[in-house]
Amino acid sequence: MKRWHKEWLAGELFENLPTDGIVVKVASGESKNRLGFNSKCPNWAIAMKALI
Repeated sequence: MKRWHKEWLAGELFENLPTDGIVVKVASGESKNRLGFNSKCPNWAIAMKALI
């Protein structure tokens, strides 16, 4: 995930698709249960937005 985030910030990931953010989610049901959630959002998903 860190490598993809770095590539995205450098414009190397999705270079043909203009984006200002990416969302990363855990696919495993077992991992989702272990990570849980808080009152505002699940702990198994994160949205990252570029600061332009």
